[in-house]
This record gives sequence, C-alpha cells and structure tokens, in this order.
Amino acid sequence: MIRTLKYLFIIFFLIAPVSFGEKPPSDNVSGIFMALGIGGRIPLGNFANTSNLGYGLNVEFSYTDLEYLPVFVLGSVGFEQYSGSQKLYQETYYSNLQTTIVPINIGAKYYFPPILEEFILLMPIVQASASYNYFQENHQFKIGSGINDYLEKKSKFGFSVGTGLSIFLMDIIASYNFIPDNQFLSVDLKLRIPLYIKM
Repeated sequence: MIRTLKYLFIIFFLIAPVSFGEKPPSDNVSGIFMALGIGGRIPLGNFANTSNLGYGLNVEFSYTDLEYLPVFVLGSVGFEQYSGSQKLYQETYYSNLQTTIVPINIGAKYYFPPILEEFILLMPIVQASASYNYFQENHQFKIGSGINDYLEKKSKFGFSVGTGLSIFLMDIIASYNFIPDNQFLSVDLKLRIPLYIKM
C-alpha cells in the first residue's frame, strides 16, 4: 500500500498546478481530482431488444488522503444516449426510439499495487457505485399507425461495478451497470486531472 501511495503521488505531484518549494511533505497528504470520460455502451437483456449500442460522456470528481489510500471516494455525472434497434422498428409500429440517461453516481475506487513499473506505471482498479438515473425516452411511431408520439420521463436507482487499469493519468474501466429494465455494459477511457493537492 505504501509503495502504491508513493507512485501515485509522485505522478500527481509532477503535473500538479501547485508549487511546494522547500516545504517538506506533511502527514496529511490529500488530493482532489477530476476525470473526463468517454466510451461505448452495450445494452443487455430487455434493453438490448429495444436499443442499439450507445455512447456515454461523464465527469468524475474523486478525493483521497494519506489515511485512506489507495481508496478514492468518487462522485460523477454523465450523459448517455441510445437509439432504437432495427428489430424494434421492423416488428413494431415504432419509427424512432431515442433513450437519454443522465446518471449521477456516488462510490469508491480502489487501486491495487502496480503490476508494471519499469517503463510505465500500470495498476489494476476496481470500483463500485450507487446511481440515480434520470431517463427521457422519445417515442415516435410510423405514419398511419394511429399511435401518437410522446415523450416519457422517469427516474430509476441502480448500481455499477467495474474493473480496469490505470495507466499514468488515464484509466480504462469496464463496468456492469444495473438499472431495472435497462442493464448495460460500459467501457470508458478517462483522463484524470489533479485539481488540488495538499502536502
């Protein structure tokens, strides 16, 4: 754990927008970080019957200090979008189905000791979070179907568990996301930026 701590903070301090001068490190080292993520979404189960592959964008904020390393507490907000599947259009009166999800997550991330250190720092990661998800579904139907188009709004709670790798200031994470009737797999590439580091 101490070894992982050393590598994490060496990297963060090298690019942190803070100058520490000759001040020696204290016992209360802490940091706040932001991560920008983008990736694909693969619907599962019933969700896969109505929706195609989607995409997602997210902004994540995380915090840690010397006492809790290598655990980071995190919160994130995202934007995800899915179009309807061809099977849905062929077998029903739908002409278009567009699902937009705004997920808000609170959870934690754990960094394991490095599995590679010689040329680049490579660390396995696991993370878990609870989520609140705001849905907006735009239902449009074929002309002559006799069904009126409508916009549906709803909220659902869920959770997410994932694993991946941290490579320098980038994380690659694959997650299983459970939301009732809207389960999916996600793969995200995240760029981490230090916002504040205290030594």
